[in-house]
Amino acid sequence: MRDAMTSNTISRVALLAQEYSLASFGGGLGSYTHYLAQGLHEMGVDVTVFGRDPVSRATASPAAGYRAVVTRPWTLPARIAAHWPAASARVEAAVQARLALRPYGPFDVIEGPDWLGEGGFVPRSKAAVHARHVHGSLRAFRSHAGWIPQREHRLAEWWEARDAGRADVTTAPSRAAWTLASGESALPPRVTPVLVPMPVPVEGPAPTAAGDNPPLVVLVGRLELRKGPDILVSAAAILAESFPGLKVTMAGGDTREADGRWVSEILQEQAQRLGIPLDLPGRLSPGEISGLYARCRVVVVPSRYEPYSMVCLEALAAGRPVVISDGCGAAEHLGPAAGAVTFPTGDAQACAVALAPFLRDEALATSYGRRGRTHVLAHHTPAAAAAAKLGVWLEAIAAKRGGS
Repeated sequence: MRDAMTSNTISRVALLAQEYSLASFGGGLGSYTHYLAQGLHEMGVDVTVFGRDPVSRATASPAAGYRAVVTRPWTLPARIAAHWPAASARVEAAVQARLALRPYGPFDVIEGPDWLGEGGFVPRSKAAVHARHVHGSLRAFRSHAGWIPQREHRLAEWWEARDAGRADVTTAPSRAAWTLASGESALPPRVTPVLVPMPVPVEGPAPTAAGDNPPLVVLVGRLELRKGPDILVSAAAILAESFPGLKVTMAGGDTREADGRWVSEILQEQAQRLGIPLDLPGRLSPGEISGLYARCRVVVVPSRYEPYSMVCLEALAAGRPVVISDGCGAAEHLGPAAGAVTFPTGDAQACAVALAPFLRDEALATSYGRRGRTHVLAHHTPAAAAAAKLGVWLEAIAAKRGGS
């Protein structure tokens, strides 16, 4: 087999992603992996995605054309997992990745996420370059949530940091992805990620004009308070008198807060108290989400902390303006020229001020939506993201070759 260390091309890539399954690409990490694999495949790279499925083991080629290998989760004894859940999840992910990779390779590049540190047991001989992509580590999420770490959290964070420190090259979509609430880095001192664009598909004909839609405001994502759905409800209450036809839809799976309450219940109580019509349809399929984007005027991403937010790009690709908190990593790269407006994290009044022009001015909503789609077409297609990744990986290969 060709030796990538003496070549200027990359032909075989493995992507590790525990969120990935054949039935559903999962959350942001699974979607990122799918779209990147799609872009690499279109550029002629032989891509294998390693994910997990709770039921079966299968090897298949999704519609995007790349190879997908999903395996049953490898698990530690229940008594250990119950006592050390965060640490156990990371050991399990790393063992599963090693076992899944065993029949394959070598690869030119193996990329794993910082989340779970699932590349931690992958043999160095399996790839010329071991890459990591920062989606948001446990330490970063804990820092922004204000959790007091327990001993097992420290162990899980050490595992993720160890894995990141072993990488030949690290990429990230934003600085927020690796920055703690204190401003320090969540990564080992020697690790400085290279910023690369996140991928999102731009499919079908040009979308309908955002201004043609009624004043429907949409939030897409898991219902958890970290993502700021309560901030949007408060902002809608501020806007309700000026825009009596205003409606809010929040699509995403429900979660529980630390006190055991479902977030959907918290939001419904808040909306009823403030007199805001709130629709919570639950988790939707990709096709249903596309339909929701098509019907809305504007999309809001009010997260208190988000390493990036794929929803921003999905909404822009759908031709919808986006109002985004500056607690999202995407806010580092998106502004009015890209169809987005930002507001200070946690400020419902500022969120309302940012939303009002799109609800009032149909032409403005349409203009911002078209700008957003143009921006995504220029910078965030799967092909554009794949080209950026290949450039970073080739530089890493050249650096290793020069140092060997």
